[in-house]
Amino acid sequence: MAKGIPLQTLKKLISKSNIGVAVAGKGLETVSALSKEKFGYDFLGLGIKLIIFYAVAFLIEWYMRGKIFVDEVIENPQSQTILLTGIFGIGGFIGDFIMKQFLQDKEQNPDKTFTTSAFFSNKYIRELFSDNGIKGFKYWDIIKIITLLLVIMEWKRFNDMTKASNGQVSPLTHGMFMLFIFAISLTIIPDLIKKLKTTDFNLESLK
Repeated sequence: MAKGIPLQTLKKLISKSNIGVAVAGKGLETVSALSKEKFGYDFLGLGIKLIIFYAVAFLIEWYMRGKIFVDEVIENPQSQTILLTGIFGIGGFIGDFIMKQFLQDKEQNPDKTFTTSAFFSNKYIRELFSDNGIKGFKYWDIIKIITLLLVIMEWKRFNDMTKASNGQVSPLTHGMFMLFIFAISLTIIPDLIKKLKTTDFNLESLK
């Protein structure tokens, strides 16, 4: 039992929490069923899948930044305090965990020689997950483009599947997919055009 909270009060809080989760779950089911009824497609499910995709993308970013940071500390131990300030606002709990594991290993094995990883020390990997990116192109630019392609592929899959069953996709359903694509494109195209105009594509400069 939590200190200072009566058992009966704690039970009531848990009960209310369970009720809230149940109500939210029922609401999602209702919206999902309504979407299928009106559009023939579960757009709520699509939205949830994209949220999960972005959550995984965030975890990958935090992991990569944490591993890159550890390699930078191995290369330059004196920069540890400065790098901690610069990265862990973004690296989150995963980066913090990776760093703590490294420091613990270093403390337990003072005679061990730590070497950097060829992958996490790679110039382009580091630039991709940096604030400046590779020639301005960052990790999240790639994630946005993948998201756009996933929605387009899902639209095509649903359209082909409906036609295969002798059905017909309603214009409104096509319109909803277009809205998804338009919204995602607004986060990509203007910035992409700007980067293409300012990027030097001279291959010699990449060597």
